[in-house]
Amino acid sequence: MALRMHSMMAVCVLMLVVCTATADDQSAAASLRFVAMGDWGSVNAYQKETAEAIASTAKSTNATFLLALGDNFYDNGVKSDTDPQWESTYKKPFNQSSLQIPWYSILGNHDHHWNPQAQVDYYVHKRDHRWTMPAMWYTKTWAIAPNVSLQIVFIDTVVLAVDTTEMLLRDQSDPALLERWNAPSMAARRQQLAADQWKWIEDTLHASNASWLFVAGHYPVFSGGEHGDTPVLKNKLAPNLHKYKVDAYLSGHDHTLQYLMDDKISYYVSGNACKTNGQYKPISQSKWGTLEHGFTAHSVDASTFTTEYYSSKGGKLHQVSQKRQRFI
Repeated sequence: MALRMHSMMAVCVLMLVVCTATADDQSAAASLRFVAMGDWGSVNAYQKETAEAIASTAKSTNATFLLALGDNFYDNGVKSDTDPQWESTYKKPFNQSSLQIPWYSILGNHDHHWNPQAQVDYYVHKRDHRWTMPAMWYTKTWAIAPNVSLQIVFIDTVVLAVDTTEMLLRDQSDPALLERWNAPSMAARRQQLAADQWKWIEDTLHASNASWLFVAGHYPVFSGGEHGDTPVLKNKLAPNLHKYKVDAYLSGHDHTLQYLMDDKISYYVSGNACKTNGQYKPISQSKWGTLEHGFTAHSVDASTFTTEYYSSKGGKLHQVSQKRQRFI
């Protein structure tokens, strides 16, 4: 949550990155398959179960990439791109052959405690062939079939939802984190970064001609989990999701698995890879939810996006399918 000054300064040169698919990515396929998990960055028995289960599902579904939906390193992120946690929390637990695929990653509130820029640097300095985070917010497009594509817009909700982030910091009762967050020079910097990102998000959504358009962020827009809705995302991001016909929003943060629907937009929460303190109470947008540890597997083709919720102990918990609404 707290943004260190050197990290905030460094991100100014990395505020806009657009990834386009490589030649290999662009080879047409009948469907595109991927897996997703959030809040996975604690070395414990639950993480170990999730690692084995998601690796098995990635293999059986032939997943071509993984979405890491934030809180990649508990409790305070990493200090540098050579931090020992890269080995202990990421590379060692997730060393299975089926997970040697690109990890498209975003920052969570815990990743902002020490040095969020280090997770970008890890990619920029090519420390690992899988980790993909070219900036704190970026976009990527894949070809699915001739004239059918998927674009995911990856955002940094911690920067956007400063009030939510500060509230979470206060709940942790860590004076050092609060002191860094409230440093006089930081408020103006956060405000500028948020303004820049909001503009980039709208410009990117407006410019998209993808068949399928998703947004991925750590904080959920709507949630029946322990933190609930994120007010600024509900009030400012959700209208743009509707305006630009975004098909789905994927998130973590609440230590739950959820499916919600609002204004014809699907909201998927996959934030329970390794933590035990989740809560779930359905809200008006809720369609399904559980406190079971797990992750999601996704398949998208020319007409249908299918999401399967899996338990870390093995087995499918739920399945949802939605039809494409863009450019039909």
